[in-house]
Amino acid sequence: MHDQPEYDEDGLRPPEHASPTHPDEQTPPRLRHEFVSRRDVEDAEDVLFAHPPRRVSRLLCACGEWYPCDEVRFAHLVMGAA
Repeated sequence: MHDQPEYDEDGLRPPEHASPTHPDEQTPPRLRHEFVSRRDVEDAEDVLFAHPPRRVSRLLCACGEWYPCDEVRFAHLVMGAA
């Protein structure tokens, strides 16, 4: 038996470091920690705090399209010109 862990044929990471979501995906373990810095994480937290999701409601026309549909827009154009 070997003292060093087994690597795949490409010389990448040991099998025990396989991605839990994609077991066939092989990336060197050192890249997982160097991908983002602490500053990047802080900036990402600031962005997520400053850009929360918001609920938006829209009206539907009786024809099933978003209001105003093309026909309603045209009718408003005609009425405005009259």
